[in-house]
Amino acid sequence: MYKLEIDPISCKILSFSKVLESTVLYKEDILIEDEKMSQIMAGKRYVFQDGEIRELQGKAKMAAPRKHETEYEYFMRLMVDEELDMAQARLAVKQRRAEEEARKTEAQEAQRAHEEQVKQFYIQKNRENDANRNTKYYSAVVMVIKNENRYLREWIEWHLALGFAHIYLYDNGSVEKVTDVIHELSEDMQQKITVIEWKESYENLQEEAYNHFLEQHKKDVRWGVFIDSDEFVRITNDVQNVNTLLEAMEDYTEVYGSFVEYNANGQETYTDAPVRERFTRTTDVCSALYHKNFIQVNHIDNFKRHYANYNPKKYFVFRNEEDNKNMFVIDHYYTKSWEEWQQKIKRGSSDPGYRKQLKEFFVYNPDMKYLDRGEDVVQGYEDHE
Repeated sequence: MYKLEIDPISCKILSFSKVLESTVLYKEDILIEDEKMSQIMAGKRYVFQDGEIRELQGKAKMAAPRKHETEYEYFMRLMVDEELDMAQARLAVKQRRAEEEARKTEAQEAQRAHEEQVKQFYIQKNRENDANRNTKYYSAVVMVIKNENRYLREWIEWHLALGFAHIYLYDNGSVEKVTDVIHELSEDMQQKITVIEWKESYENLQEEAYNHFLEQHKKDVRWGVFIDSDEFVRITNDVQNVNTLLEAMEDYTEVYGSFVEYNANGQETYTDAPVRERFTRTTDVCSALYHKNFIQVNHIDNFKRHYANYNPKKYFVFRNEEDNKNMFVIDHYYTKSWEEWQQKIKRGSSDPGYRKQLKEFFVYNPDMKYLDRGEDVVQGYEDHE
């Protein structure tokens, strides 16, 4: 089996490669059986149209090979063979250099123009495909949660107030059921929440939950954001409603989301008050290291950990010079208080590739180093230890 690289404008076959076990494939890749590749591999020119390989008519004009002279070689040839004087030879070298720079610039501009043409081709194609989709919910939040009910109501009310049409909660075996909190909400809010029981044996609990969402629910949703209970989407411009923000971004598969990190505000213990009121002090410890994006879920193939996997030549990310912070951010209440941080470590990780350490607290909260007893504990990963 071979994978073809096709120019979407001319339909010419640009390249082909043998599909190996390690080859990354996307859902829209063009794959060809080995026996159909013999003529292409023989050097003939082909296009791929309407699902068929077709030979181009006429022969390709082959440019005669030419040895490229260095400036020194060109200068000496003019002096020796052409018998020009030094001033004339130097002028000719300067003119040739200017001509080569002009050709290089012209080729670069042509390449950029073609790349933009290809981008617009795929954007238009994606628009046509998206126009035929009838989703139940324009926007949704997806979260895996375990034993975090004390924060859940605030988190739900915040995101529904932003305008999210639906919330999907993957309950990873909470002792106090997520549904206990849901039943305390208004009937209107309850209708906007789907709870999925998610307590089995998984290689990567969170990644598999996100892929389960794609398999079972992506047909119902246009835009999704996949975040945790300590993460709150916050709109930073005058739009206020998340759907209005996303409507302007429909030509993009992802909209980059920057984190704003918060520390413990000097608090040692939990208090029964909203998270967003308790923790107001930001830190730049992990500034620009993490991001979570809005995603058009019907465009992507699958998830690898927290991040969407898809063909970047056909689908695009919007990220402006301000990392979209002038549009929205994700407020990340990472440590909360010292007491809550210890509970978070004990609760375990839903990602086998990332396990928090107890001593991280003091990186975010150096002013609370007086609590450090020199001990360290690393999160476990569910029941797989």
